[in-house]
Amino acid sequence: MPEQTVPATGSTSPRRRKRSQNACTACRQQKLRCDASSRFPNACTRCSTRNLSCRVDPSFRRTSTRNRLQEVSKELEELRKRTRSTSGTPPMPDLPEVPEVPEVSEAPVFPVHDPAVLPRAIGDVELPGDGAIEGLFQEFYTHYHPHLPIVDTSVAVDVLWATCPFLFTTIICVASRRHAVHGGLHARLLVPLNQFLSDVAIRVNHMVIEEVVAAMLLLCMWPPSFRRQQEDGSWLRAGMATHLALQNGFHRLEQTTYFTWPESRLQNTAQRNRIWLGCFLVDYELSTKQGLPATIAPDYVIRNPPANLPAPFASHLNIAVTASKAQVALSNPLTPCGLVEPATRWSLIQLFDTELQSLLSASQRPWSRINDIQLLTARLQLYSFVLYDDVQAVVNSTDTAATTTQGFQLAIQIITLIAAAHKDGEFIYYPTTIIRPIVLASIWLLKLVASEALTQQRADVAKNHVREAHSLCTAMRVAPNDESERAAEFINTVTHLKDGKWGSGSVTTKSRMGQGLFYDAVREKKEHEINMGIIKGRNTIEARDSSGSEEEVDADAEGDDEDSTSEQPSQQDIQRQMDWPFLHDDFWTSFADPTGLALGGLGGMDMEQCHPELWNASTGVGHHSEGQIEVTQK
Repeated sequence: MPEQTVPATGSTSPRRRKRSQNACTACRQQKLRCDASSRFPNACTRCSTRNLSCRVDPSFRRTSTRNRLQEVSKELEELRKRTRSTSGTPPMPDLPEVPEVPEVSEAPVFPVHDPAVLPRAIGDVELPGDGAIEGLFQEFYTHYHPHLPIVDTSVAVDVLWATCPFLFTTIICVASRRHAVHGGLHARLLVPLNQFLSDVAIRVNHMVIEEVVAAMLLLCMWPPSFRRQQEDGSWLRAGMATHLALQNGFHRLEQTTYFTWPESRLQNTAQRNRIWLGCFLVDYELSTKQGLPATIAPDYVIRNPPANLPAPFASHLNIAVTASKAQVALSNPLTPCGLVEPATRWSLIQLFDTELQSLLSASQRPWSRINDIQLLTARLQLYSFVLYDDVQAVVNSTDTAATTTQGFQLAIQIITLIAAAHKDGEFIYYPTTIIRPIVLASIWLLKLVASEALTQQRADVAKNHVREAHSLCTAMRVAPNDESERAAEFINTVTHLKDGKWGSGSVTTKSRMGQGLFYDAVREKKEHEINMGIIKGRNTIEARDSSGSEEEVDADAEGDDEDSTSEQPSQQDIQRQMDWPFLHDDFWTSFADPTGLALGGLGGMDMEQCHPELWNASTGVGHHSEGQIEVTQK
């Protein structure tokens, strides 16, 4: 008979299995196995399948099934009692009569005078009938216009098509991004939009300059999908829109006669005012995203906006003006990194943080949720300067630690507010610039976790919110591998950065304003992928020289990892360059070099092969009108 092994402790009671603290609350409630830890920052398999909120909370205590049934029974009994009491309730006494308020007559939004004038197709793209165009314009007014109210909504839809097909097509393209029925229009309209933008690059119709600039600004806030960050034409379009607005005197509303073109129509001063304010806001958002100083300074028109601006638009303007002032104060073009001295930088950070916080209390108008997100993001961007290694070297560690704690709280609030907007169904209509605060808040939290600057409880909270941010980026997806999907993958990769420079509590990239933390993550992501054998090394990732100066780093955080010296462009890349030539530098340099041979043309092809009508326009003379090019050869 085999001998029985007796435990060394002498205890005969069975050992109780220790439960994992890494399981999410939903799986722990059901006593199911959970893979939340291995799938981080993705939700666990069960929560992902059932579209549940996946959160890890070590302090969670499950509710027994018996207690849950009792709670449900009590709630049901209370509802029954309320129903019985309501059915036997005597009629309410007559309330005092309230005088009627006369209705305020408002101008109709995007009216249609003659539906027969509306187009059946734009280029080769057929448009739906039966009032679909009118419906798309109402979709644009309801969900997109409030975020950038620069379009004159009193203009009839058919009149807009007759005067400026570019803006007409842009509104339909933007409105169809999330449309349940006509969502396919968004991708199909990119080709005619390409033609309109090409026309603007060659010759502008100043009779419809307000509409042209407004269309370009809309395409900056809701841009077409692009596969790589280098293909994002928003920065280029914003520059074109700004220059056109300056050329036509949008920034000098009281002296417009000095900027009048002979063929210009009667100017709409109020409309030009809003468009110039829109130019400033778009420039601020895109400049901050690039980590560059804003190219538009807050001038007289921007600092003195009209009183009838929509409240969210006016609040966004106040935030952008204050943040832009902070960027200017922190900048010094005479230093290698473009910033003032660290000690001065620390004082300015505290000063402008106080000024940003005072905006909310000083505002006479109600703030919307997106205004709260914008304010918190501006403050978190300002706090990013505190993480720079030269600031931490001269400032007391206690002060920097307090600022880091505040940054942790700001990042949590940003993700929480955006998650609430997603739950209410408004997040998917936000401008794509909303991706920046999501990524910024995520890498702030991941940086603090990697540097072990948080307690275990706060680290768990940070991971829960990073998991939420990852799901938000995925929800923002419009096309495969678009910017939001690549942002989700970027967050996923950064979660694996623990060693090296990323594990330290400081930031070394100082030449990108408040985006230094992001570009540190980009650099570490590239090096991590090279070490893991995921991508090949590139010349753009270089070691710092002995003097400690920073080399240029590839800013494509989404994985543009091909070796351009050994691989020819794919047919897909060539087709993309043919569809969107204005997104590439070769399109602009080809006007100075019409043969396109100096730079190898577009993707290895000369310009005549890629875009024959633009080839003719750059080498000939003739009449050009929007949507059509007629050229006679020299």
